[in-house]
Amino acid sequence: MRLLAAIAVGLLVASPVAAQEQPAGPPPVNPELLIEAIKDCTAATSPTAVSEEVLLSRGWERAKNLDAPDDSEAYKDLPLRAFGKTGGFPFLYFLTEPEKANQCQLMGKLAPEDEATVSTVLELAFAPVSADEEATAYRYGSHAIAFGRKGNGLFAVVIIDSGEK
Repeated sequence: MRLLAAIAVGLLVASPVAAQEQPAGPPPVNPELLIEAIKDCTAATSPTAVSEEVLLSRGWERAKNLDAPDDSEAYKDLPLRAFGKTGGFPFLYFLTEPEKANQCQLMGKLAPEDEATVSTVLELAFAPVSADEEATAYRYGSHAIAFGRKGNGLFAVVIIDSGEK
């Protein structure tokens, strides 16, 4: 679980979102909608793949890619799939590469007033497993969930389905 937490923090530090110092960009994520997004990821993620069909059925929309429209052969070859949902949800993405196909990832920013309460909201929804200053790991069925923070309200969540409960 520590490795999972380290991955979440590493993604956050390496992300272009983390490099932004300005509050520009999408609006802050609502903590309750973060829980819904995590549950959407767990529903879509299996030990072998993330199901785009499940995400689409739950209201997520594919990010537009001008070089590879959704119905093209080029889209099928893209290793990164990105999704969004209006109304205060985080950014959702996953990789199609076999070694990472069981991971769904979320990224966003919390409003200052929500930073203190997000841990409580997560603990009410998922079973906490371990925690340190930078990340907390949770369990939800066969899914391991790591929630990491990196100042300025930025966060990353990694959901992995190992197939083990």
